[in-house]
Amino acid sequence: MFGCLVAGRLFTQKMLDNFYNFASSFAVSQAQMTPSPSEMFIPANVVLKWYENFQRRLAQNPLFWKT
Repeated sequence: MFGCLVAGRLFTQKMLDNFYNFASSFAVSQAQMTPSPSEMFIPANVVLKWYENFQRRLAQNPLFWKT
């Protein structure tokens, strides 16, 4: 069971890193933004806050996402 927890935690960490890097690759400053009424924008600091909170919760309890 312990091996599965470690593997799951490693997978989750890699997935988080991949998502954060992917989302960050689209970051532009407000001055660089072109108005586009059909698109939604999420501030990079919101993604970073989610990323940090998820990492913290995962470190505290690798199975927190099951509850």
